[in-house]
Amino acid sequence: MDNITLLGIDLAKNIFQLHGVDKLGRTKLKRTLRRRALVKYVSQLPVCTIAMEACSSSNHFSRKFQKFGHEVKIISPQFVTPFVQSNKNDAADAEAICEAASRLNMRFVSTKSVAQQDIQCLHRVRKLLVGNRTSLTNEIRSILGEFGIVFSQGRSALEEGIKGLLNGSHPPEELSSKGLVLLQALYSELLELDKRIEDYELKLEQIARQPQCQRLLKVGGLGILSVTALTVALADPEQFKNGRNFAAWLGLVPKHVGTGGKSRILGISKRGNTDLRTLLIHGARAKLRGINRKFINGTKLDPLEDWAYRLCQRQGFNKATVALANKNARIAWSISANKTDFDPKEAVALLKEAA
Repeated sequence: MDNITLLGIDLAKNIFQLHGVDKLGRTKLKRTLRRRALVKYVSQLPVCTIAMEACSSSNHFSRKFQKFGHEVKIISPQFVTPFVQSNKNDAADAEAICEAASRLNMRFVSTKSVAQQDIQCLHRVRKLLVGNRTSLTNEIRSILGEFGIVFSQGRSALEEGIKGLLNGSHPPEELSSKGLVLLQALYSELLELDKRIEDYELKLEQIARQPQCQRLLKVGGLGILSVTALTVALADPEQFKNGRNFAAWLGLVPKHVGTGGKSRILGISKRGNTDLRTLLIHGARAKLRGINRKFINGTKLDPLEDWAYRLCQRQGFNKATVALANKNARIAWSISANKTDFDPKEAVALLKEAA
């Protein structure tokens, strides 16, 4: 074990496969460990580099291993797959992790802190509750529809209709007294989901009071959900070479296919963090609508808004929305990396230089 310089670990729930190599790449260790024995075993190893695939427990084990003095490298699974030789199994995966980590041009994922993972969990649970709320409203509509009761689209129309059924101001059609009791229970559950979602949003608002979040909130198209998610993604801005690399990591840049000296530019790649990319695009869409209203009302646009409006007129609303989301991602990286405030004039100047 003294000769091991790089250790690849294939993470799982209970069974972990280890593959260690020396500085010449020769295999020195092949071992399978249970979960309860992994941390103790690694603590007894000489200081080395440990590589793992990015997964649900990779940040936890990374923090554990770093306490023992090891250098930890987390690799995206898509970059490990090409190095798997022959049939796929745990041993082959651990070996492939070692091979991928030894590449000089390999890109790695930074280890998240407990506080950063707490923010991610807030976003994840809120998203789950919003999905449950949508499912519940659809279920209520379908149940009422079976009794001949149909309300207009939108949450407010549904809520007013439910209140009317419960207080007797709306004709119940074929809905019996037992059905009204069931409707009351479902409506109470809907209100409880609203309260829980509001509680999580209040927690995110408290997080958004941090200085970095306050700087990002000055960018048009970024709200509380976006900036709190960006603080996690940009906790270590230096892992990205520049703003374009960050936008590419989010999947907001065009993918291309090239061969024989000819390249075809396609749509955006849509790789990386889907939730954060969605937040940026929704925020950019809302911002672009506001820009169009300002122009119609005769309000003067700042340089960045003027760029977005002219782009919308040339390329259409949807393409301009994605372009503005791309731009906001680059601005967010620049603000986080340089710890500066947002300046629309400087943003447009940088955009012209990039073009």
